[in-house]
Amino acid sequence: MLHKLVEYLLEKCKSSHAHYYLLANGYFDAFFPWLPPVEVLLTPICTAQPKKWAYMAFVGLVGTVSGAVSVYLLSRFFTIQIADILTSFPSLGYDEISVKKQLSQWGFYAVFILGALPLPILFTSFVAGSQEINLLVFIFALSISRGMRFFTAAYLIYKFNDQIEQILKKYFIHILVALGLFFILFVVIFRVVV
Repeated sequence: MLHKLVEYLLEKCKSSHAHYYLLANGYFDAFFPWLPPVEVLLTPICTAQPKKWAYMAFVGLVGTVSGAVSVYLLSRFFTIQIADILTSFPSLGYDEISVKKQLSQWGFYAVFILGALPLPILFTSFVAGSQEINLLVFIFALSISRGMRFFTAAYLIYKFNDQIEQILKKYFIHILVALGLFFILFVVIFRVVV
């Protein structure tokens, strides 16, 4: 049964609507971190349509950046109220002016590094919006870091297409389970550290 599911998913990735799935996944991944990252959907799509690897990476990037900008704007709007609450408790040690000053100086690098790491884009967008990093700096840094990830993954899939297709057919479910476990482990570690 799982073999039929994998075949069905790979067949859908060959359709002319695959780029819409990728665009929607990139956009909604910014809001719902439990969705698979763009690279997970990019892999079978680029395997099914290897000549469109650059186009598919670009579509994934557009979806991710537009979703991240939406989260950025929402977090920027709502954290005005949250910052007022945090600064009303001096015992928390939250110095909003100091944090904003450091992020305005190092904002590009912070967004670039967070965007390059395998962290949910929700985290990066929320931090950037809540700390009022310049929107153009945010878009530029995120486009570069996520673009590097997506175009590298898509190119490698294009270059090693035959081997990756065989691996996907054989281990697709195992890969999804491993990614799910990695995400759960990340959440647990993040909760313990923070």
